[in-house]
Amino acid sequence: MDVSKNDLRQRHVPERTCIGCRQVKPKNELIRIIGNENDGVVIESSGKHQGRSAYLCKSKACWERGLKKDRLDLSLRMNISKEVKDELARFGETLSR
Repeated sequence: MDVSKNDLRQRHVPERTCIGCRQVKPKNELIRIIGNENDGVVIESSGKHQGRSAYLCKSKACWERGLKKDRLDLSLRMNISKEVKDELARFGETLSR
């Protein structure tokens, strides 16, 4: 049986770093938060929005750490209002882990 190199090659899976726990994980296991001038800060799921982005795990602990201090502000390179951070924290509370 002849197996070509293309059959053995694994597909590349993009990885990103969670700003909460600082672990590198596959991009599809993380939640993307985008900051841009037009829309402000958006939780993004489709992968289509443009703008500077930060990633957080799908766990409450990572969301709490990521929103603490100025981690998200630094990652997105913008000042985020307390109201927006509170809204993001409410979303983090809905996560199961």
